[in-house]
Amino acid sequence: MGLFDLFKSKPASAQSTPTATQVSETREYVATYQRNRMTSLAYKGDGDFELGVVGMNYRPDAVSRMLAKLPSRNGRDTTIAQLVREPSNRYDSNAIMVWLCGEHVGYVPAHLAEDLAPAFDRLGRGIQITCPAVVSWDPSASYLRYIRLDVAYDAQTADRRDRAAAEIASSIADAASRTENAVDLWPAGRASIDVSGESDHIDHIRRSVAHLTRSPKGQACSSAILVPGAQGRVLVIVGGGMVGYLEEPTRSLDRVSRQLWDRGQAARAVAELWCDGQWGNVRLDVAMGSSMFPINDLPAGPYAILPTGRAVQVTGEDAHLDVLRRMLNGAEERSAWATLHAAQPAKPTAKPFVEVRILDELVGRLTPATSAEFLPTIEHLGARVAVARAAIRGSALKVDVTLRAARAGDLPAAWIEASRG
Repeated sequence: MGLFDLFKSKPASAQSTPTATQVSETREYVATYQRNRMTSLAYKGDGDFELGVVGMNYRPDAVSRMLAKLPSRNGRDTTIAQLVREPSNRYDSNAIMVWLCGEHVGYVPAHLAEDLAPAFDRLGRGIQITCPAVVSWDPSASYLRYIRLDVAYDAQTADRRDRAAAEIASSIADAASRTENAVDLWPAGRASIDVSGESDHIDHIRRSVAHLTRSPKGQACSSAILVPGAQGRVLVIVGGGMVGYLEEPTRSLDRVSRQLWDRGQAARAVAELWCDGQWGNVRLDVAMGSSMFPINDLPAGPYAILPTGRAVQVTGEDAHLDVLRRMLNGAEERSAWATLHAAQPAKPTAKPFVEVRILDELVGRLTPATSAEFLPTIEHLGARVAVARAAIRGSALKVDVTLRAARAGDLPAAWIEASRG
């Protein structure tokens, strides 16, 4: 019996709250009870924990409190989740909240909520579904990897997923043909956009992670091609295979990916993948809004883009406020390609420094101490210009420029070898 089948009958009279053990021992609707003035239907799925919760990165405080309440400290725990309707949600009137340990930590994916919401509403107000959930996180850093719910799909949902397989196969082939002409979306500096549906593509995620270099926390980074799909979804393709899709609240990514697709191009983003063998998690690192694309093109001559690194604050922007205000053009934040140039101070005894230019306009400089961490790279590149990703933020009164670029001591050996001047 799937979760959808649970709604075919009205809830019975209230009974005692089932324990987690009772829920885990049955595979169907086991009880109804009253809790917090809500009628709850306790439900067990098929044991696969396929439904991934989305939107956790938009609720970091609730996630932190939830993790602190879990009894196990080994990075993996099984608990009971509550699914509650939220018809007043401004992004999706079909929204279904996911609660864990008394905290609202995320949502049911929109494509499933669209089918489930009418069933919730037919049962009346004050109805919630409880089901087993598995939570995985990094105990050393309280970094949440994923939350998955044990909810079986009914025949109608499974049939829809089968019909989508043909669309996915076609999209993968189209993505491969557009990779060389892909447009890179600007990274935000942290992977915070959840990808849904990873459980359907866990085999490919597992293979992809196995061939990539992992961070100390187990994450691996790769490029992802974004392919516009049906019903406003954006398919995420990594290494020639699908790893999931995007849904609310990523309307701007849907719009951008479709615009590029219509022009014969494709949007490309940085993807962060994690897999423990059985389950996986994928997130994208993309700046949203006006920062999604840089305001300028890359230099016309020889250049080398520095790998993304820790934030570097540019100084002296106040002397170039008029130039920076024109670059902002009324927005609060813009992205840009910045070029780094070695400069000699007027005083012979002073140390050399790095000038920062955007659109061939001087916008500031690095401090002598920070310059010393970039001058070796500029010298190494020779005739090639060092290019860094920059964020321009501010108002008509003050503008700041921040670089996201790796210092000389942090450059990968492969990049150094490939970028010799």
